[in-house]
Order: sequence, then structure tokens, then C-alpha cells
Amino acid sequence: MHSAFRFFFSAICGAVVLCLLSVAQRYLVGWPLLPQSFVVPFVFGSITGAVFYLYTLFVRRQRKTEELLHAKEAQLKIVLSAAPIGIGMVVDRVFHEVNDFFCEMTGYSRTELVGGSSRLVYPSDEDYNYVSEYKYSQIKEKGAGTVETRLKRKDGEIIHVILSSKPLDREDWSKGVSFTALNISKRKDAENSLSRRIVFENLVSNVASDFLNISVGRIDEGLTEALKVICCFTGVSRAYIFLMRGNSSVCDNTHEWCADNIRPQIHELQNLDLMKLAPLLWGNLCKNEPYYIPDVSALPENLPDKEILQAQDIWSVLIEPMYLNDQLVGFIGFDSVFSHRKWSEEDIGILSLFCKNVALVLERKKTEEMLIAAKFEAETANTAKSEFLANMSHEVRTPLNGIMGMLQLMHMSGLSPKQEEQYVFAMESCKRLTRLLSDVLDITMIESGHLQIVNAEFDMSNVLSSVHALFKPVAVQKNIDLRVDVSGNVPEKLFGDSNRLHQIFNNLIGNALKFTDSGTIRVEVSPLKSRDSGKNQILFSVSDSGIGIEESKLESIFNSFTQVDASRTRNYEGAGLGLAIVKKLTELMGGNLSILSEVNVGTTVHFSLVFEVVDEPLRVDKSTCVPDSIFIRKFKVLVAEDEKVNQLTLKHFLEQYGCSVSVAGDGCELMDMLRAEKTVFDLIFMDIQMPRMGGLEATSLIRAGEGGEIVKDIPIIACTAYAMSGDKDEFLSAGMNDYLSKPTQIGDVEQILIKYSD
Repeated sequence: MHSAFRFFFSAICGAVVLCLLSVAQRYLVGWPLLPQSFVVPFVFGSITGAVFYLYTLFVRRQRKTEELLHAKEAQLKIVLSAAPIGIGMVVDRVFHEVNDFFCEMTGYSRTELVGGSSRLVYPSDEDYNYVSEYKYSQIKEKGAGTVETRLKRKDGEIIHVILSSKPLDREDWSKGVSFTALNISKRKDAENSLSRRIVFENLVSNVASDFLNISVGRIDEGLTEALKVICCFTGVSRAYIFLMRGNSSVCDNTHEWCADNIRPQIHELQNLDLMKLAPLLWGNLCKNEPYYIPDVSALPENLPDKEILQAQDIWSVLIEPMYLNDQLVGFIGFDSVFSHRKWSEEDIGILSLFCKNVALVLERKKTEEMLIAAKFEAETANTAKSEFLANMSHEVRTPLNGIMGMLQLMHMSGLSPKQEEQYVFAMESCKRLTRLLSDVLDITMIESGHLQIVNAEFDMSNVLSSVHALFKPVAVQKNIDLRVDVSGNVPEKLFGDSNRLHQIFNNLIGNALKFTDSGTIRVEVSPLKSRDSGKNQILFSVSDSGIGIEESKLESIFNSFTQVDASRTRNYEGAGLGLAIVKKLTELMGGNLSILSEVNVGTTVHFSLVFEVVDEPLRVDKSTCVPDSIFIRKFKVLVAEDEKVNQLTLKHFLEQYGCSVSVAGDGCELMDMLRAEKTVFDLIFMDIQMPRMGGLEATSLIRAGEGGEIVKDIPIIACTAYAMSGDKDEFLSAGMNDYLSKPTQIGDVEQILIKYSD
């Protein structure tokens, strides 16, 4: 409304002004003032006034627009200068505009940037080209591009930024491209720090886990390798481990790793008293605090710590204490030589964890070394015990052999009925002593792990027949029915240790006969279903109708040296080893055992053993195994024995079978007799332990031909009181042909003579 009014008012004013000018002109010229003469001035005046009004209106609006543009430009400059992000414009890779923050970010002034190439702020051509190509492809595809890159400040510092760009005209890129640059260096540093921390933690964790499976013998090597790994990752020149001497302040350098150009210190840093040489370090260790010196030169001049550190060219040092059960056991140090090294709190925390793991590893090493030492002591003690038992066996069996030999010689010369009875009692006592000695040796060998199971093919029926024949006379004497029942489907041929099976039967049946006064003793054998097709599991049972065992004593009956009746008035002799040996032998052979008993009713012992299957058992015509008559040659025998009683016993045994016997008192005398070649001998009965030269050495010389080629292969029978497990194998492997254990009985000698008479 106001604009229309002003428009008409301006037109009227223009018409009036032009009309007045026309009147003045006519008046001055003298023209007449006619009404029609004012039409043209009125029209042109109205038009002129209207045009003038429109012009002034346009000028006013243009001025207002310019003022608004200037105001907005000023506001934009304020906003750009205050924005915490770099902003600018690039035309043809040349800066046309940048804000103050971008200048501050790059370290260049606006004058240095505007008009200059954008390549100026990039650290390398590779970065510059990568950003250009990557943003170009993004802008072409999406209209804008964003890339994470690096910029180089004027002072050379590299910063990380997120650079975003957008063309001013997408259709015409020549008009320029605007960009924003967000500084993410702090975030990048935090990410790198976190990434490094994760890698560092994994490294320490992996080093610690490696020690879980490492053998105690490789722990020292592993610790040195662990120090190397940590140093290489952190860029430290030298690392080391010190261990304290007990609760004192004295320590020793036990492990060290140095970089190639660093001089080792481990041999010089021994027997150090930290209280005197490094009091500041000692104080921190006692408080279980890290000892971190970023700059050794900054320490007070009169501090002993500074002197000892500078003597090793250490510029920075970090030492972490190692504690176990609240006791300082040592510390781990990391030196930076000829350069300074800063450690973050996170790194110090991780290294503290590493030190705790190392402390545990050292404790494990100490414990395992103690266990190894204890094991060695136990093995030494066990060896000493075995040697003692071997010597005891020898020393007991030697006089026992003499006693039994003299008794047998007396019996061979003829005895009165009363003397015959005395002979039987004396021999029975000797046999009891022999069995006791064998039981003690067996149980000791089993417990020490030296008793071996020797598997071979055997005939089950032969074992059972032998057992039945052995105990049948005693059973008949006590009026006891001894029965052996074998199931029809038990294999005749099996693969296992028949000697140990025989020993188990001997102990079980012997016990049954001892505690049974009347009734029946039954041995039953039957097969069990085996999970393995290549195995035979056999169930054995030995039952009697004897006195039985109280239920409260069943659990302990298989313990060594345990008897049901341990009183001074007990009715049954024995050392309480039989059942203990049975149980241990059963376990050694991979079987199991159980016992059922009722007082005054009887006892049944069940045990099962697994034997290997013999696919094609050898069928031997037993009629060919037993000759119709026994033939013994009249051998020329050389006996090597230093004990006079044993010489006499064995000499008379052999002469009883028509042998011609010569006696040597030791190995040297035996070798002299063989070299003399006056007599050619057929057999040698060789004692093992003799003065000057023992039986094994003499055998070795004979086999080497030292006694003459004619006797190089002569049969040699070991006659010894050594009856420990493995002794027989040792003698046979030394070149001997057979083995007789003492006390020697005439029947054993007879079997040897029969064997070599063939």
C-alpha cells in the first residue's frame, strides 16, 4: 500500500515539476499558457517521477543486499575462524582459502598457504597422490570424498587427519573444491597406545604361558630368551634378573640379555650388597615399589645409586621387584644405555605382571630342583638298600648253603631213624629261612620297581600240574583234599609270565594249607570275556575251608608284614609277606584281586590276569620230552669256590654222581689250572664273589680265549648266593650258561648234570 502511494506520489510530483518548468519556459519566452500545452509535460513528468521512484527503490534494495552480504561474510569469517576444524578451498590443487584453525593445525600462516600448492602440507608424494586419487574416485561416485591421511606441519611433525572434500560445482570441478580437515592425532596416539598395550600384554602372556610346559632343565635358557623378547619389543638395551640371598640385602646377577653393542655385566655384578651400593633401589624394593629413573644424570651427585648406574653407561632404568609369599626374592631390571627411555604406567604395570610370573617360574624351578635332589637321594637310598639286600642275601645264603650242604651229606651217608627225623626238621627250618629271605627280596624288588615281568609262551596245564604236585604231599599229610578244576574252554597255550603265576599260586595255596586243618582246598580256573580280541582274561580262584579272616582285618591282610594274628601266642608262623607279594605281582601283571572270607568257614581269593593269545600253539609229543631212563655222564668238573664248606658240599654232590672234581679257591687259581692244560675239564661250576678275581671276570677271560682255545666254549654254571632280580640275566649275558642259586640242593645239581649229559 505504501509502495503504491509512493509510486503515484512520485508520478504526480514529476508531472507537477515538469508542468511548472513548462509554465516557466512559456512565461519567459512569452508563449501563451494554453491548457492543451500542459498535456505533454504532465504525461512525461508522471513517467519521469514514476521512473525515478523505481530507480531509488532499486538502489535502496541493492544497497541493503550488499550490506546483508557483507554482514553474512563477516559472520562466516567469524564462524570459520572459531571452528575447531581446518576448512579451506582448493582450485586446481592450489589453496584459495584456508581458515585460521587450518593454519594453526599445519603451522603455516595464511599468506604462506593461500596461493601455494596443496602438496606443501603432505609428508610425501605417496600420501599426496593417494589422497588425490582416493578422493577423486569417491567424489565421482558419491559427490563427496573422505579419507584418513597424514599431514606434515611446518616444524616437521606428522599429524593424522580425516580429510573431507566436496566440489563447489559437481558439474564443473574447475571452480574449486572445498575441504575440511579434522585433527585425529590424539585419537590415533590413543589407538596406537592401546594396540601396543594389547600386543605387549599378549607378548608377556605368551612368554608366561611358554614356561608352563618348559622342562626345569631349560628354565634358565627360557628366562634369558624371555628377557630378549621383552627388550626387542620395547627397544631396551639390556635386561637382567637378580636373585636375593635369603633374607639379606645381598644379591647376584643370574640372567642377562644385552643388545649387540652393549657390554655384558653379569660376571661383574655378583655378591652385591644393595643396602650399601644402591640404597635408593634397596628402599624401593623393600617397599615393593618399582625403581624408575628416567634420567640417571638428574640423580643427586652424592647418591651411590648414580655412581653404579653411570658406571654401566645407563641413562634410564626401570627395575621391578619380585615377591613370593610377601618375601623379596629378587628383581628384574631394564636398562636404556646411551639413550633415554620413558615408560608409561601401563607398561610398568605389564612388566610388574611379567615379574610376578618370573617369580613363580623361579619358585617352580627351585621346587623341582628340590624334588629332583630328593628323588636322587631316594634313588641313592634305594640303590643302597638294594645293594644291602643283595649283600645280605649273599651273606645269609652262603652259610645257609653250608648248613644245608652238610645236612644233605650227612643224609647221604645214612642216618638212624631218630637222626632222620632231626634231619627233616633241620632241612625244613633251612627251607623256611630260604623262603623268608626270598620273600623279603621279592617284596623289596617290587616296591623299588626293579622286579620285571618276563612274558613267554607257556602251557597252563603244566603250571597247574606243577603246583598240584608241589603241594600234594603236604595236603595228604594233613588229610586235606587238594583239587584243581579247569574249565574246558581255557586255552592250553598262553603268552605271559608263568614263573610269576607259579609264585602267586605258591603263596595262595601255601597260605591255604597253613590255615586249614581239614576239608578241601580248591583251585579253579575259568575264562572271562575279554574286551580285546587279542587277549585272554582268565579268572583264578583259590578257596579253602580253614579258619577264615575277620571282616575288620580283610582290608589290611595284603599289607606287607601284616598278619591276622600278631600276638605273641599266635599259632601260625610267617612274616606276613605272602599275600602282599600276591597282590603286587597281580598288579604288575595288569590284573586285579579280591578276597572273601568268613570266620570258621573258609577263605576264597579271586584274581584275574590277562594273557596274550597264542595263535598257533606248538603241539609237542610229550612222550619225546621224557627219556625212558636218566643218563648222567661222569664229567670232569672244575669247581671255583672260596668257601671251604661250600667247596666240600658241591664236591661231594658231584662225586655222588661219579664226577671227577678239582677245586680252585678263586678266579686266578682257576685260570692257572686251565692254562696248565694237564686236565681237560667238561664243566665249570663258578662262584661269583671270590677274592682276587671274581666269577664274572674269570668267565670273560675264558670266553676271550685266555684259558686256552680248548676251553673257550666250556659250559660254565654260576653258583652264587646273589639271588636278586636281574642277577641271573646279568650272569648269562656275561657268558655263563646256567645258574644255581644258594643254598644249593643235590637235586638242582642233578638237573644240571642231566642237562649237559645229552
